[in-house]
Amino acid sequence: MSKNRPFALSIAGLDPSGGAGILADTKTFEQHQVQGLAISTANTIQTDCKFYEIEWTSLDFVLRSIKKLFKNYSIKSVKISIVPSFFT
Repeated sequence: MSKNRPFALSIAGLDPSGGAGILADTKTFEQHQVQGLAISTANTIQTDCKFYEIEWTSLDFVLRSIKKLFKNYSIKSVKISIVPSFFT
């Protein structure tokens, strides 16, 4: 990891085709010379043109992950994408 770049965190789902979610976010971060970090809120089964299924990551796991990353990195920005609900 390059400590000279600012850190950005993507909180999003995993699109295995790479067209969206944390894979796409980290590619975009890299293009802007930003070190990307990611927390997966969901795993999906999809292709570049069709969505099939989603399996959500538990809220507790996501929150524990967020706390650990913020404790260990000086995160300058956060991008939030797919989440199951704004309410717990």
